[in-house]
Amino acid sequence: MSQANWYYRLLSAIYISTFIIRASFGALMITFPLYLNIDNPALLGTIMALPSVAELITVMIVGVLIDKYGRKNMLLGGLLLATLAIFMIATTTNIYLLALINILHGISAGTILVSSLALLADYVPQNSRGKEMGAFDFANLFGWLVGFGVGGILVDVFINELWLRFVIDGILALICLIYAYFALDEPDKESHIADEINFQHIKSVLTQKSILLLMIPWLIIYLFIGAILTFASVAGVKGMNIPATYVGLALGGAGVIFLSTQIFFGKMSDKYGRAPIMFLGVIGVLGLASTIGVVSVLAPPPGSIGLNYLIQIAPAIPLVLIFALMCSAFAPSALASLADEAHEKRRGITMGVYSMVISAGMSIGPPAFGFISLYGGTPGIIAFIFCTSMIMFVAVVLKHMLGKAESGEKPRLGDLFIWARFRRTSEKVEGDNPDVIDK
Repeated sequence: MSQANWYYRLLSAIYISTFIIRASFGALMITFPLYLNIDNPALLGTIMALPSVAELITVMIVGVLIDKYGRKNMLLGGLLLATLAIFMIATTTNIYLLALINILHGISAGTILVSSLALLADYVPQNSRGKEMGAFDFANLFGWLVGFGVGGILVDVFINELWLRFVIDGILALICLIYAYFALDEPDKESHIADEINFQHIKSVLTQKSILLLMIPWLIIYLFIGAILTFASVAGVKGMNIPATYVGLALGGAGVIFLSTQIFFGKMSDKYGRAPIMFLGVIGVLGLASTIGVVSVLAPPPGSIGLNYLIQIAPAIPLVLIFALMCSAFAPSALASLADEAHEKRRGITMGVYSMVISAGMSIGPPAFGFISLYGGTPGIIAFIFCTSMIMFVAVVLKHMLGKAESGEKPRLGDLFIWARFRRTSEKVEGDNPDVIDK
């Protein structure tokens, strides 16, 4: 098998398996609450939260196992566990068994995510890592969107036989497992796994400054995402009397825009460096928070959103769209930067830390925003978003300056701007290596 053929088989195995498994997960999530048929909202919420909690608790263990035994075996193990868990749901309606199965579902999700990212970090060249991480983001999130959409349609079709829905999801997961088994290869396995895993091995990741500085923005991003997914529908439908269809379309449209930019911004980070594109994303977050804050103060939304209100805030709408587009620059460049910084034999643990941080953000975000809204109202929410956005800004600047200092170069804040990097690229003398990436 040629090198190119093997490489594209690797990418296709990761992207296709990621897309299919996420689609099956998305379809499962939209069906599972109906299948449980529980009237107690507290119990329902607890059972639905179990996968995230299980993933949060186990991803570091998964990361250690990946660094010890290899990425492919753990990815296939995660896919196998996911397939079995989905099929098992169709065999029982016992709440306690379903809760246990949901825990297995969370463990499998974390295993698949961490091992996939470690494989990409191992085998994707640094000068195209941004593009491939953007493609992974696309496959991952688009799978969820497709799963939610198709799953919702199939719920209506199988409303009286919901167990059949999980059989279909299980078949999708099984196809994914079979494809990954035959398409995926790990030729340099020995060079990427550690001979011995001990506390020092883990501590070296947890104390690596460049990794910690990257985790701060990721935590904040997922604080926002968790809060948006939880409260957007409530704020729109109940707070502003916006039809649920419009709220759904708005969130879906934002998701499509985000997805469509991932590969583009990933390629930009390959060309101009990770730091400028991450900085562009953080500026987008800060600008979006500031614009929405100013609009909320100067023109607070009435009980019902109408044409007059939209005309009133019309000057701010282009700014909101531009900043929202800029926000999507962060994910692929930051994920590629994380792969750049991870030690060759510690990438499993590094991606485990990343998965743990985003799970923590998703778990902390909704209650944090809920309490702030309760006691601080809209001004408190705006202040919190602005302050956390500033923390993101500082973390990215410090990450850039640390990378420059470690490479022996003089830190220059101007390098965080794309126009400065473009100018420097255009002025390269013959013999420079265009593939060098500024971490």
